[in-house]
Amino acid sequence: MRVLMKIAAGLNQLKDFPPLFFRLLLAYGFFAPFMVKVQNTGAFAGFLGSLGVPAPEFWAWVTMICEGAGIICLFFGFLTRIATIPLIVIMINAIALVHWSHGYNPGENGFAMPLIYGLMLISLLVTGAGRISLDALFF
Repeated sequence: MRVLMKIAAGLNQLKDFPPLFFRLLLAYGFFAPFMVKVQNTGAFAGFLGSLGVPAPEFWAWVTMICEGAGIICLFFGFLTRIATIPLIVIMINAIALVHWSHGYNPGENGFAMPLIYGLMLISLLVTGAGRISLDALFF
């Protein structure tokens, strides 16, 4: 029993790393798709329109602003809980509008990755950015 308690105490010393890893992985994961959208906003708006999204140009810009701000906030761990909310909504919409019909398999454009990202974002929403963050420094 003492060994288990020592292991638990040792693991407890590492508890600030998972939120840091989640934040950095999510910031990196959102970056490439964000850049594709920024480099061809018209195509992204057209894609949203083809999905039946009303006012696709408006929602393209809202999505890009939320993703861009979210990437910065996640990377630095600043206003993390607030930043996760629009990103969670984006992941829900990505699953519902794009990925659901392809099933779960990520190799077939399935919903696995947006689901995993969404769950990581929910974890950060609930637990916060952790002590290795600007949130911990300022708040």
